[in-house]
Order: sequence, then C-alpha cells, then structure tokens
Amino acid sequence: MRRFLPLIFLAVPALAAAQAAVRVEVRDSDGSSRDGRVSLTSETGQVATCETRGGSCVLSGVAGGRYVLRFEATEGGDPPEPRTVMIPPSGSVTLRVSSR
Repeated sequence: MRRFLPLIFLAVPALAAAQAAVRVEVRDSDGSSRDGRVSLTSETGQVATCETRGGSCVLSGVAGGRYVLRFEATEGGDPPEPRTVMIPPSGSVTLRVSSR
C-alpha cells in the first residue's frame, strides 16, 4: 500500500496547477477599440498585466478566483471604474471593458 502514496501526492499538485487563459477586449462607447494597460489583482495581491493592441490582449496562466479588473488607456481619458470579476480555475474566459 505504501507504493501508491507517492502517486497520490503527485496527482494533487497537478490538479492545483490548473490555470485559465483570459482574453480582455476594450471598447469605447462608440464601439471603437482602446489601447492601454489591463491589470487583474487577486484577493491575495497577485497582479497579472497586459497591454492591449487593437483593443485586446491575453493573459495566460491565471489562477482561478476573484480579481479586480482595471484599465488605464494609453491616450488618457477617464478610466472605467475597477470591477470585480471571477476567473474559472481552467479553460478560457473573455472579459469586456467599456471605456469612457
């Protein structure tokens, strides 16, 4: 029975390592794309960032959980209010941001 113990311990970290791909799309009220910096801040303080090009960017390897999403436009303007988002533990998700 002791032979199987290492297999159990190896399987647990593999399950905990699941992560998601997060695509962020930023648009103005008229539907045009906006470029700038996107940040996701977890409840534990971890931050993931990306720069949008043509109004979108992708964050890979984001752990599932609750995050605060922020966007700061490259060309100024009032940033949208930060908002809380949920990221799934694996797979992919698209977040849409409406910029002012």
